[in-house]
Amino acid sequence: LREQTISSRPRTIRKYASNLDTFLRWLRDCRPEGEEALVSVLSKSMMVEFYAYASKHGRHGNGRSAGTMNKLMGPIYNAWEWAQNDDRWEGLVPSVKRFKMPKVPRVETRAPTWEEMDRCIAACNGWHRQLALVLRFTGLRVGQVMLLLWSDFDFEAASLTVRPELGKTDYEKMGRTVPVSKYLLTEMESWAPEGDRSGFIIDCGRDQTGPRAREARARDVSRAWERAGVPKDKRRQAHHCFRKGFKSGLVRSADWHAVERLLGHKIGTGEGHTYTDPNFLPLRDAVAAVPPLSNHLKPVPGEGRSSTGSA
Repeated sequence: LREQTISSRPRTIRKYASNLDTFLRWLRDCRPEGEEALVSVLSKSMMVEFYAYASKHGRHGNGRSAGTMNKLMGPIYNAWEWAQNDDRWEGLVPSVKRFKMPKVPRVETRAPTWEEMDRCIAACNGWHRQLALVLRFTGLRVGQVMLLLWSDFDFEAASLTVRPELGKTDYEKMGRTVPVSKYLLTEMESWAPEGDRSGFIIDCGRDQTGPRAREARARDVSRAWERAGVPKDKRRQAHHCFRKGFKSGLVRSADWHAVERLLGHKIGTGEGHTYTDPNFLPLRDAVAAVPPLSNHLKPVPGEGRSSTGSA
């Protein structure tokens, strides 16, 4: 598994491993007692049978949606193709044969407004509020924000360096330095006790060495969105909807290419981005279009909130 996902993040590898483990448990249960579940038994009909079973038997006895099933089947087929193309298994692995999985129905994207994002932030507490603030002002992914260091920010130049190792796509892994809102920097100045700007900007109060130490649970912010009264179709992905809100809020008033650059997307279409110098893009104008936080909003009461626990 690690050989085929050598450039993937640990969290992605663990997810792929979990999906493969689900398939292997089912496969072993289907084999007669004493018969090994070898790779040579893989077939198209087996994949169809597993899909039918897994779609009806998800976590907690619930079924899985078509979208979830696509994510589940992907690593299984990837592992099959890897085994087929590996010389060590030559002649032992059947040819990969895919079946047509049900299409995932397209859902219209609706993004929260600046005001709705601010209401969610007001409903957060402790480090979850800090996380939501950075997501709101930068449009970064949650995994990237959780790994940002104080040294990534230049307070004098009002800029942020997104290190190559934080990139998700090949383009992002080139790294980039972008301007950052002065409103966010002002908020961050109160986060560092006694001016100690070292380590991660988000102090989640956990062991920093564990494999999941820097992961943020979506449910913590999901509860804040709910308390803020934001419609469900605007908060399907608790952390990622800040990214959607950031883009939707800026495309109306800022240069489209500049917004794409801030988000870490390729500029233009295809390979056209190689002819565009990011330094010539109106990035600071785009960042200046990000409105300040609605500080008139008061914290929303919630049960069981703490600085290191739920949002």
